Amino acid sequence: MDMRRAGAAALLIGSMIVAGPVLAGEPSAMVEDISSSRDDVQMMDYLEPGQTITLAPGEILTLGYFLSCAQETITGGTVTIGDMQSDVSGGTVETAYVSCDDQVVTLSANQQQEAGTTVMRPGNPCDSLVPDVVVYDVSPLVRLTEPAASVEYVDACSAGTGQWTKIGASEGLADFRAAGIALVPGQTYLIRRGDRTLTVLVSKLAEAQAVALIARLVPL
Repeated sequence: MDMRRAGAAALLIGSMIVAGPVLAGEPSAMVEDISSSRDDVQMMDYLEPGQTITLAPGEILTLGYFLSCAQETITGGTVTIGDMQSDVSGGTVETAYVSCDDQVVTLSANQQQEAGTTVMRPGNPCDSLVPDVVVYDVSPLVRLTEPAASVEYVDACSAGTGQWTKIGASEGLADFRAAGIALVPGQTYLIRRGDRTLTVLVSKLAEAQAVALIARLVPL
């Protein structure tokens, strides 16, 4: 994974130039929050380009875009999902740019084929590890692709001898913040569900209270 989005507005231009369009069938955005209870739109839902969402007057939808690291707060109107931003008709939108891993969209779309193949080699396990995901919050949010009661994590540098710590999962999520767990910025961890393991780097820029869910998302 050779591209990491720093999330500042100045880097958005680079994102648009370097990152290609979202491929058919790949999600481009995630629902971070919705102010009302709906059957068609729920928190943590993945959205694809071309999908439309109609909001009632005063209804608020918060989206996180994977490639542009844009967090949109949309009030009312009709929302059409794009590759890197929404088209909003009849409503208002406020956009902030955050730090996120702009390659997590690829992991989300191809995780069954490409992820979960961490190999521990003899010697220092840190030497050969390449992160599957970079998070910009010290407390990752794990989105499960299959039902599980818990996930486990360990410092990658001590994976051979260290003790794995278990975190309970509920409704498809394992939230390190809700569990009161803060990881160390700059360190690499292994997070696993059953026989599936991801290598997760906590950025040196990681914050303790990142607002955007895409800043701490780990699809597992």
